[in-house]
Amino acid sequence: PWLSEFRHYSDVDVEAVDWCPTTNLLAIGMHSAIQTQHLRVFSFTPSSGALALRTGITDTQEVRAVDWAPSGNLLAAGLVSGAGAEFRIYRYDATSNALVLIGDIESGNSVNAVHWSADGNYIATGTDNGLLTVYGVLYADLAVAKSATNRSRPGSNLVYTVTATNRGPSTAFSFQLTDTLPTNVTVVSVSNNWGTVVTNGNVLTCTTNRVPASFAALTMRITVSVNASAYGRLTNRVEVSSVSADLVPTNNTASCVTELDYDGDGALDSTDKCVFVWNPDCSLDCAASVP
Repeated sequence: PWLSEFRHYSDVDVEAVDWCPTTNLLAIGMHSAIQTQHLRVFSFTPSSGALALRTGITDTQEVRAVDWAPSGNLLAAGLVSGAGAEFRIYRYDATSNALVLIGDIESGNSVNAVHWSADGNYIATGTDNGLLTVYGVLYADLAVAKSATNRSRPGSNLVYTVTATNRGPSTAFSFQLTDTLPTNVTVVSVSNNWGTVVTNGNVLTCTTNRVPASFAALTMRITVSVNASAYGRLTNRVEVSSVSADLVPTNNTASCVTELDYDGDGALDSTDKCVFVWNPDCSLDCAASVP
């Protein structure tokens, strides 16, 4: 026979299946009212025929169609009409074995079929009301970098420089940059060459409708005053995002660390044996106490 049953799996309640084109991952759409995870991803071991659950999405809507993108890291799903979107695209994070939602569309009708084009730039969907729709997929590789002086003193000013870029190939829509400043600094001023900046305590949010791939760079300078009682290290983290699909999420965050010298003796607090006592040669070894 041209087909030989390799292994049979029961109690899965399968509505749709699709193999990942780059790895032995199997996406399964389910319809059982008993199951809480209607979209699951399993790893398949050919030598034993074993299926191991990697991740799943808990949802009340049944999944009727699944299709992996040619790249193997995006998964499209069609769902029955219900409380949420009927068409969704997830990114599969192999490091954490998680499905991360990167986009969805609520059509009001059940999506019974989904399929990627061979180049991964388009997705076709079919709904239960007889509608065929072809979507173009926007890819934008956002990246962000952050820098500041590597040392500072309490009571002085510190300048952070943030640079964000879109490496393309498409425009990034609904762009947002979120900068979380250390709690022991106070914002003095913010200058930027793009978008709208909103400050809420130690969190700065910068937004703009779109960032073309041809745009050189989005730059922001944040001047802060280091609180007089601060000591140790100042850690600052920044993150960028958009509604466009980003296939390289590892460069969407950046952070920088500034070492403080509380007593001004030239020895950084992280290595100073007496943080609050003048001790330039670190010859003293005293118990630190906040003055």
